[in-house]
This record gives sequence, structure tokens and C-alpha cells, in this order.
Amino acid sequence: MLLAAAGVGFLTDLPKTVVVMVGFSFFITSFAIGVGGTGWLIQGEVFPTAVRGRAAATGACVDWLANFAVIEVFPAWHNAIGLGWVMVSFAVLAVVAIGFVSRFLPETKGLSVEEAVHVFEREAVPARPSG
Repeated sequence: MLLAAAGVGFLTDLPKTVVVMVGFSFFITSFAIGVGGTGWLIQGEVFPTAVRGRAAATGACVDWLANFAVIEVFPAWHNAIGLGWVMVSFAVLAVVAIGFVSRFLPETKGLSVEEAVHVFEREAVPARPSG
């Protein structure tokens, strides 16, 4: 995204178009194979089987509402700070998302659904002091 922002800020005509499109392609690809799918993937792991369907539907609804909010605020954001800075903001948000995922989401690779749910339950309930 920073590459695309640089293209918007410093280039014109065909070079600008090429650099922006390459930057967008890298951002979309990186986001899709990185933190972009995290919300969809964890829905099957976080929630117990008894509520998984309703919880996943609620999560999907929140995701789509957040997408709608970004679409609605984009024109005002673009007019206020310019397209290049909006792109820089998206890059910063992506870094924040990576930090959030790496800090707060436990690894569940190789675990069964029940084991993964147990990991999330253990993370959600603070340990009680003994004694």
C-alpha cells in the first residue's frame, strides 16, 4: 500500500497507474494470505459447537457492517487528507492488525475443533489465584 501511496504522491500518467496497480496487487494479495482471512477462519475455532452457527452469522454481519462503514467514510476521508494519505492509513491499519493477531490470537494449527475451542476458552477466562 505504501508503494501505491508513493505512486499517487510522486508520479503521473502511465507510470503512476502502473505503480499504483502493482502496489494494490501486493496489498490485496498480502492481506488475503495474511490477516485478511483471520476473522473468517477463527469463527470455526472460537465458538463452541452449540452456538457456532449463530456466532459465525453475527461475526459475518459485523464484518460486512465494517466494510460498509469504510465504504461510506472513504469519500470524506479522501477529501480531508488525500488519496495517498488514505493509503498510508490503510498500511498502518494493516500493521496494527498484524500486531493484534500475533499478540491476541493463539496458534491452533494441528488441533481438533474441540481442542481449539478449549484453547480460546482458557485464554478468555483469567486464571484464579490459588490459596
